[in-house]
Amino acid sequence: MDLTKFFEQSFEKNENFLDAISIVRQNSDGGKTWVVGGLVFRNIVGALDPTNQENIFDFDFIIEKEINKGKLIVPKGWGLIETHFGDPRLVKGNMQIDIWSLNKAIDPGDKGAIENMTTNEKLESYFRRVPLTIQAIAYDVENKKIIGEKGIKAIKDKLIEVNKPEECLSFCKARKISVRNFISKKAKDLNFKAIYPSFSGLLDKETEEFYDLYAEDYEKERGGDFSSFMQKNLSEEVDFFLQELKGKKILDIGSGTGRDALFLKKQGLEPTCIDISSAMVEICKQKGLEAYRKDIEDLDFEEVSFDGVWAYTSLLHIPKKRIYNSLARIREILKEDGLLFLGMVEGEGEKIHQSPNKSEKRRFFALYSDSEVREILKDYFDILKYKRFQVSEKETYLVYVCKKI
Repeated sequence: MDLTKFFEQSFEKNENFLDAISIVRQNSDGGKTWVVGGLVFRNIVGALDPTNQENIFDFDFIIEKEINKGKLIVPKGWGLIETHFGDPRLVKGNMQIDIWSLNKAIDPGDKGAIENMTTNEKLESYFRRVPLTIQAIAYDVENKKIIGEKGIKAIKDKLIEVNKPEECLSFCKARKISVRNFISKKAKDLNFKAIYPSFSGLLDKETEEFYDLYAEDYEKERGGDFSSFMQKNLSEEVDFFLQELKGKKILDIGSGTGRDALFLKKQGLEPTCIDISSAMVEICKQKGLEAYRKDIEDLDFEEVSFDGVWAYTSLLHIPKKRIYNSLARIREILKEDGLLFLGMVEGEGEKIHQSPNKSEKRRFFALYSDSEVREILKDYFDILKYKRFQVSEKETYLVYVCKKI
């Protein structure tokens, strides 16, 4: 199936699109021009499925030659501003035209080889760079052809999935949303199937194997009544969390063997436990707790479905480069005014932790200073209460009671 005809038929009489192409060609200095972004795939999908059509006023272009901002031709009635990336954007009413140079659009990892790359290689580099596979598509204005194998395949298969994880995470971080939210909304808009990514790697697998192997030991050492620990260290913070909750539904992320969830249940709450360790989930179930084996980086719960989230020293198993994605997702599944009880371990950087007397497996830890935690929380949560306390000679915990922004 040739998708070119579907794209062209959707725009053959669209004056806004024809004006945009004309303006960009005036500024392309005789080089090649490509239409990219949602303009391409949304209009193809709309042509294939008339029930999925929408008016688009946001036009994205890549041009082959470098952009000379000082010599840009700005037609009468149009304004010129810069995007947050420093690229030119022409605006007129609710219409906007973004223009990238091809050299700037390529994958940052290819910048060192740019001098030896052909135009086609640069274009393929751009396709590798975009967050989603459906975005790896373009309309070649000169040759009047839809190009980009991944994007074409995504449309034909009706799938929304991650193309480059790092770019997808960065894109979502800038918009303060989770990758799951981004993919699910795109899939819903286009009536496509969503394929959600697994960010887990070898270190995550080793952490999972640690907890599976030592679940029984963990229960014996730390599975006792949380009340005594809480009364000694966190009575004020826990009481505040319980008093401020607007409802009873709580998600315990990284619940371990259910020590904290059992305490919360005794307070009249309705905790749902999730943990990466099947062995720990089984122990939770033996205690009469609702528990599921889930990756804490893939919270597939309905949005706005929990009154509170309890994440006591569990998010430290997430690499710092991905912590924003997890916080965004926690915020999304919380109801309005929902609370987060967050515990982190104080320290610097990231490390592979080897526990005494548990030498067979190791765990990944991300350690934080108070200022770091406040920085990662600021776009998602307001901090209502904070405590720093020492649990041992070598370990200090940072605890925050937060409210969804």
